[in-house]
Amino acid sequence: MDIEGNYRLRDEDIFQSLKTRPGDAYNQTTIESDLQALLALGVFDKTQTRVSVADGHRGGIVVIFTVMEMPLISDLKFIGLQDVAESDVLEALRKNQTGIAKNGVYDPVKANIARDVIKRLLASRGWPNVIVEIRVDEESFKTVSLTFVIAREKRY
Repeated sequence: MDIEGNYRLRDEDIFQSLKTRPGDAYNQTTIESDLQALLALGVFDKTQTRVSVADGHRGGIVVIFTVMEMPLISDLKFIGLQDVAESDVLEALRKNQTGIAKNGVYDPVKANIARDVIKRLLASRGWPNVIVEIRVDEESFKTVSLTFVIAREKRY
């Protein structure tokens, strides 16, 4: 059994989430369950994390979990925020359990949920027609800077 593609998490930490152990009989159902357990951790890209098998050197089967860790958010910014404190936005993101925070794992789905939370918060504070765009700047393959750009919708 092997883990490939991890850089922050140690193999030992990932193995703790798995039921399959080296030397176990091959069981497709358990391996699929293990893959789902890895994805449920919320740190791996669901579109690029997979499991495969290869012939072992001594006749067995080697199970290989290939993971793609999502980057961490090294910087979180709000541009165009008016009449609402940044701390209020951060509190709303926390209360709504978006998972978006500085040093948290960047997940595009969670960023979209966070955008909706920000829009609702601003609407409740007198900004009903607000546009919130998400800008992701890759700093390295391990980190991104996440910016929410906020603007009032223009009326003609």
